[in-house]
Amino acid sequence: MTRYSRSTFRSLVCHCVRARTVSCMVGISTSTYEDLWGNWAIGLISITILYYDWLLCLGDEIELIWLKGKRLSAASTLYFLTRYLALLSHVPTSVALFGTGLPLKTCENMQFVHFIATAVVQVTTGAVFILRVHALYQDRYVLGVVAFVASAALGMAIWSITTSFTSHRVADTYILGMAGCNPVMRKEEAMHFAITWAGLSVFDLTVFLLTAYKALCAHGKTLSRLWYIFMRDGAAYFVLIFLANCGNIVCFLIAPPVLRGVTGLFTNVLSATLVSRLILNLREASDARSAPIDANSHELHIISPASITSLRRTETAHSKYQLDAEDVQPDTRPGTPRAY
Repeated sequence: MTRYSRSTFRSLVCHCVRARTVSCMVGISTSTYEDLWGNWAIGLISITILYYDWLLCLGDEIELIWLKGKRLSAASTLYFLTRYLALLSHVPTSVALFGTGLPLKTCENMQFVHFIATAVVQVTTGAVFILRVHALYQDRYVLGVVAFVASAALGMAIWSITTSFTSHRVADTYILGMAGCNPVMRKEEAMHFAITWAGLSVFDLTVFLLTAYKALCAHGKTLSRLWYIFMRDGAAYFVLIFLANCGNIVCFLIAPPVLRGVTGLFTNVLSATLVSRLILNLREASDARSAPIDANSHELHIISPASITSLRRTETAHSKYQLDAEDVQPDTRPGTPRAY
């Protein structure tokens, strides 16, 4: 295979773009060809995780959300937005990754849809965690701090997308004539998106620290399964997403042009999948808690009398995070969460 210098390769690809045709096939270096395969592989893994997890959880989704017979709650709304926006928006993304014979205009439009869909999914997942913190603290000051951090991260994302597309510089080259659009991102634009993902990492870190502080304050005071799942899923989400965000930032800064941003697709899929799982797990735990008590159960819950008052507000908030948002009678058993 013929090797080209970076400048020669860029000029050849630009020629294909200016011609607005996919019939022009350029010779590319072995390293660039390997980068393309890496791009396709990561994209395939991401798309597979998204749709496979949806099919895997569909039974639980129908049982815990669709068949509840209750009015649409905030959690249900966010679940549907997160899950199904991700499912629908990644259809054109899949075409852009693996389609053949795509004209330049189609590639440009699909890239725009991909960035908008990524922003929307991140907004919905962020809303879930803002409600999570509000359910934990029931404090307007804490809610204001989290909302401010989220607004700053969203502002950076909007700035990144608008400046990139208004200047037509997100990807001024595409490797056409092969499967997919294969955008080649400029270093300046990669820096913009690295800053955006850094802002999202700060938001995730803020939510995690607030959750961890609440967990430490209540440590040893309750053995509630609802509490355990609330904290376990939150910690797992933070670790996985924080690592994925760090990978995003590194990828934007040091990866070859073809691979810049390839991990963004994976991170977006991971966010939508984990948040959907988190909501389903909490719904399942809430239903189990409200089920009739088995007289033959060997499970023992011990809560000190002094902790009942301090825990009631926190665990009430946990059930509020289930966001069944109907006015029902509170559970008056000492030390147990209540839903409303």
